Amino acid sequence: MIVYEDRIVRAELVENAAAHGHLAIRAQRAVTTLEELSEEESAHLFQVASYAAAILFQGLQAQGTNIIMNEDEERLTVHVIARKEGDGLDFLWQPKQADEATLTDAYEQIKDAAFFIGKKKETPPPDSPEQPAPPESAEENYLVKHLIKNV
Repeated sequence: MIVYEDRIVRAELVENAAAHGHLAIRAQRAVTTLEELSEEESAHLFQVASYAAAILFQGLQAQGTNIIMNEDEERLTVHVIARKEGDGLDFLWQPKQADEATLTDAYEQIKDAAFFIGKKKETPPPDSPEQPAPPESAEENYLVKHLIKNV
């Protein structure tokens, strides 16, 4: 059952739902990875997922939601799952304690790229030198590349 549809995405109730009100949100275009979407499409996909979570809170009196992205051979899907106390779903994982060296390594790899989050790309005046590109490591890393996508 389709609950929302526009030219970019479609949100529908899932037949084999994990919980009452489980929604699947997909791009209208058949894509299997987030990279295949344009900036407009990916932003809209997650905006609709955010609204879907709010609707589950209001409409079903959910106490929480899980938003899970699934990339597979069939179709990129964002699942929005309403949660209530005692619903029997277990999305828990055991956190791993990172040592100082691991944290420092992760910090060094992402700190410069994280500076670009939320920054708008400015076109330099014609007579000014070219703006520096994001650090090489950011361009090579898929996740960091998407964090700075709007630069």
